[in-house]
Amino acid sequence: MELHFILYPILLIGMLFAVQFNIVQKYVPIFYKKGWDKVGHLFLYFTATMVLAFLFKDLNIPLKFLFFPMCVIGIIHEIRHESDPKRDFEFMDMAANFMGVILAFFFIQMIF
Repeated sequence: MELHFILYPILLIGMLFAVQFNIVQKYVPIFYKKGWDKVGHLFLYFTATMVLAFLFKDLNIPLKFLFFPMCVIGIIHEIRHESDPKRDFEFMDMAANFMGVILAFFFIQMIF
């Protein structure tokens, strides 16, 4: 087994762990201030899409199967906030999620 097939899941799990357990909030607190959280959404979805794009490329899976599921995950992520009393559902968060995926799409088009 090649090393990069182990590296991609570790990167994705590390990203989810950092967000879930507020490690990002500790080291980059500006992403949690009002208005700046959109940048955090954009950066998270851009990074996750890029990592998955490299994995898809290594597995010879067409990239067209990546972008729609990432957008669906962004929608589910925001709808999930509706059931949490501590969180608010915001269309701008969803827009930032989509923009992260779209920016990753254009960036991937430039490098592949």
